[in-house]
Amino acid sequence: MEKVGIPADMLEAAIDTLCEITFLGLEVGPGRFAYMYDEDSTTKLNVMARKTAVEFASGVNRYRINKVFHAYLEIQPHRELHPGQMSIDLPQSAGNA
Repeated sequence: MEKVGIPADMLEAAIDTLCEITFLGLEVGPGRFAYMYDEDSTTKLNVMARKTAVEFASGVNRYRINKVFHAYLEIQPHRELHPGQMSIDLPQSAGNA
């Protein structure tokens, strides 16, 4: 996101927007990702993601790009990861602590 000019102070808002439009899914359990398809589930999914990040991912939220976008983005499976997984390094933000 930094490479396309999104300022660091806007990173969290950009990620939130990508989750709201179901481009990104939140990890709500170990290796289990959910997408915000309706407003009623948003709070619940955020709480589950925060809890999962603390318990299983050293306090770092993890996201997955929705599979419907994989072909368009030419996302290929990575040999060292499980099917459907990819790795992106994001800086730690205050919202992830």
